[in-house]
Amino acid sequence: MNDFSNGMRDLARKHAEAMREKAQERARKRKEEYLGARVSRELRDRVFRCAEQQNIPVSLLLRQVLEQAFPSDEKDARATFQGVSSPSQPGMNDAEILAWNEVRLGRSVSCQSCKTRLEKGSVAMMGLSDHTSDQPILCEVCFKNL
Repeated sequence: MNDFSNGMRDLARKHAEAMREKAQERARKRKEEYLGARVSRELRDRVFRCAEQQNIPVSLLLRQVLEQAFPSDEKDARATFQGVSSPSQPGMNDAEILAWNEVRLGRSVSCQSCKTRLEKGSVAMMGLSDHTSDQPILCEVCFKNL
C-alpha cells in the first residue's frame, strides 16, 4: 500500500509540475506578445530594440510614449491633439546648443521637453552649450522630434 501511495504522490507531483510549466509558458508568451497582433513584427522589433538600448522594460517605454502622446496637462494635451508639440522648458534655447550627446543617466531625471521620467541607467540626450548651467536632458523621442 505504501508503494501505491508513493506512486500516486509522484504522479500528482509530475502532473502539478507539468501544469506549472504550461502556465509559465503561457505567461511568457503573453509577455512577449503584449503589443498585440495588430502591431507589425517590424514595429514590435523596433520597440523591443529601443527598450533594450535604453535598458528599460518595454512596458516602461510604452508608458513613456503614451504619457508623451497624452499629457496630463490640459494645455499640453490640446497642443498635442492640434498637432503642435508641447513647448520646451523655459530657458532651453536650441540656438545655444552646440551639440547633443547620448548619455547613460547616473540618476533619475525628467525630460525637459515632455517631462517624462527618465530612470537611472536609461539612455537620454544631453545638450551641450557654453553655459554649463544650461544643459538640457531630452528623452530620445523628444530629441528625434527636434
